[in-house]
Amino acid sequence: MPESAAAGGAQAALRTMDKVIVAIHGVGSQQRSETIRRVTTQFSAYSKPRVALMPLGFFYVDKVGQVKVSQLDVPADDALDKIGFAEVFWADIPKKVDKDSDTLEEIKAWGRTVVSRAEAAYGKVNAGTPRLDQADFQLGAAVIEEIIETVAVLENLLFIADKMGLFKFDLAPVLREYVGDVQVVAEFRFFRERIVYRFHKAMHDVIKACHGAPEVYVVAHSEGTVVAFLAMLEALSRPPGTHVVDPDDPTNEDKVVSTDWIDAVRGFMTIGSPIDKHLVLWPQMWSQLNPSMRQLQHKIKWRNYYDHGDPIGFKLDTAKTYLDRTGCQAFDFHSDPERDDFGFSRYWLPGKAHNDYWTDNAVFDHFIRSVVRGEEVSKKPQGSKLVGAVSTSLPYLLSAALHLAAVFLLFKALLIYLEGAPPAAPAAPAAAAVELILLLTRTVFCLGGLLLGVTVVARVPRLVNRWWKWLWLPVLFGVAMAGVYWLCLPDPVARALSTIFQLLLKLLLPAAAYASLPPPGDTVVFGKGILLGVAAVLGCSGWVLKRNRRRGRRTLIAAGATAVLLLVVLQIVATDSQDPQPVWPLVLAGAAFLYLWWLGILVFDLAFIWHRYIRHSVAAETLHHWYQRMEAMPKTLWQILQPAGKGAATSTAADGD
Repeated sequence: MPESAAAGGAQAALRTMDKVIVAIHGVGSQQRSETIRRVTTQFSAYSKPRVALMPLGFFYVDKVGQVKVSQLDVPADDALDKIGFAEVFWADIPKKVDKDSDTLEEIKAWGRTVVSRAEAAYGKVNAGTPRLDQADFQLGAAVIEEIIETVAVLENLLFIADKMGLFKFDLAPVLREYVGDVQVVAEFRFFRERIVYRFHKAMHDVIKACHGAPEVYVVAHSEGTVVAFLAMLEALSRPPGTHVVDPDDPTNEDKVVSTDWIDAVRGFMTIGSPIDKHLVLWPQMWSQLNPSMRQLQHKIKWRNYYDHGDPIGFKLDTAKTYLDRTGCQAFDFHSDPERDDFGFSRYWLPGKAHNDYWTDNAVFDHFIRSVVRGEEVSKKPQGSKLVGAVSTSLPYLLSAALHLAAVFLLFKALLIYLEGAPPAAPAAPAAAAVELILLLTRTVFCLGGLLLGVTVVARVPRLVNRWWKWLWLPVLFGVAMAGVYWLCLPDPVARALSTIFQLLLKLLLPAAAYASLPPPGDTVVFGKGILLGVAAVLGCSGWVLKRNRRRGRRTLIAAGATAVLLLVVLQIVATDSQDPQPVWPLVLAGAAFLYLWWLGILVFDLAFIWHRYIRHSVAAETLHHWYQRMEAMPKTLWQILQPAGKGAATSTAADGD
């Protein structure tokens, strides 16, 4: 088993190899050799018997930037005997930049620059009358800020889930690390050149260590796919026999590496790749490249895999357009794009899907068999309708649960402390407890559903551009929730609501005006009707107020805060002065109600944005059309309702809503 090379020394003796797998990691905190260990774990399935999981020490190198080609300890007749494994590690570069804390831009401020780049890309579209204006892109910036705000809040919920032992997923750090690494690669040429050189040197050293001409297969993840693609294009943009130098030490001849490694590359696997976005939003990264300069004897088979729950990964249509424009013939693509691009719904948790590729045996099996082993593979990684449905519904279910929890806390406080709350029916203690539980459950679901309906009706017009196209969705949902509320709310609770509203009117109106009001004929209808009317007014606020995402959300929360304040004041007024009851439980319940409702609104906004712009590929397809200097035409309602990824080939683009 080969040992690690000494610093600056040569690779220890290796067995003869005909293939080398080179892995490059993506964004975020990385551990050296972890990426290549994940890859060898996937390849070990082809060894009989299966190779044991290798420790990180097996792949150890004692110097950052040094490359070691490792071979698994297998019999000579094993399928893995002549395969080597190496890693390109570059996480130390952005980590140092982030540690200095005086270089990278704050996330929200940087997000606004990204939207500005998108606006500039749209400005190049050859269209008579632009469908989008500056206000639309300002709303786009607000979307990014809202995503960042929501992720920060969700971090608290994920912390609770971790402590409960349900699952652990550091969502906010992933966002910060991804944004930081993208900034380093896309915005800072100084650091980008050093990262890409790291890839050049690694590939050069791999070829040199093998003492021959092995076939090289690159496995890249996330932002690592951009680094690998850039390095390949740079190599293709240089004639055979040319070299690249170390940007930090350009006069050191020992650090001059050849770009001829590109001739050995046979396959390119990308998982969770954001190449499409980089091509559109950062054109300066690609402007000096001419990948048609070099022709390869063996074209590179490129296979791309992405989950519809991954906000970063997408298909290769923009990359193919770029290669066609530049005349690059180095990559071997099928005439059927579905044999190069594989989109699916295989991972349960949205967002976390970006890292789930590493443990997906079917994805790696497809690449290993179809590209590395050269077999004819007709079966591609299949998505699951169940996984797609669960992944789609989870964020909305979380939002609904937050609305129900908000109503539960407030109603329970009202049930205990407000006069007019329905007492338990006179029955045996067990029966009374069951009846009370049923009453509470029905009430929470009815009022929580009505509150969720208010959120949906009020928020949808704030999250789309041309709201009239979406009128049917919130109206249908709002009517359904109102119907459930009207039909299922227990009569005792409706009478309690009637009593509360009458007390509020007595508190707010002059005595003469209140005395002139006719008494309600049916207290049940009166209680239900007044609350339903208030809900309708709040829902319509999202359609009539000036379109501003934050203003609309604050309007809802302000209305809720006003209602809680009135209830507290009512409690003080209605409480018997001889036997006063404490108000603080109601104040705490009201504060919890407002916080949970606010969080539920944020989660709904994020879920809607996620599925509208990311899962259904609206943003990515729109950018692709702008890259082609084409106006993005709206999808039909039928296309939007199709499962994610279905019909994408026939869809012209997204509507930019």
